[in-house]
Amino acid sequence: TGNSSADISDSWNSFSSQQVDRQSVSLTGAYTDEKAEWSSKLEQRQDKTAAQNASKTVQLLSTNRLSYKVSEDWRFISKLNYSNSEKQVLQNNVNSQNSKQQLAELMDGNLGFAWSPIAQRWNVLAKYAYLYDLAPAGQMSSNGSEYDQKTHILSVEGVYELNKNWEIGGKVAR
Repeated sequence: TGNSSADISDSWNSFSSQQVDRQSVSLTGAYTDEKAEWSSKLEQRQDKTAAQNASKTVQLLSTNRLSYKVSEDWRFISKLNYSNSEKQVLQNNVNSQNSKQQLAELMDGNLGFAWSPIAQRWNVLAKYAYLYDLAPAGQMSSNGSEYDQKTHILSVEGVYELNKNWEIGGKVAR
């Protein structure tokens, strides 16, 4: 089975002393059958201020998931989330160019395999994860460093069912 939808919205919000006009467009899709599950969402948001120093913030968001049953015991899994925010200061003068500023960017994804044999007590998940996080401008930690990060993680985790009431698990990651 599959489905899809689209949504367009327009709202006017008041934050502190500025009024913000938000427009958003969203598109979603999903598909499921006996072997595969997929879902995705793409959204664009645009906020405009009507103040003297008018600005426009554009945010692009995407979420994606895929799971595929390779066999009764094995499953492939993946996820990818993305977000990008950019601010434009709008110039009233026709000869002036609008200035752009990258506010934040995030990419969070993983790929992995799950092993869950029906007749055994083991469940194992091995995956690779990637995180890229460009923090908003000016966001600093308590020691003055920026929060930007780029991380690659390999992990294996397992759970063993001791009996119907108890399980023991562990995880290693690098």
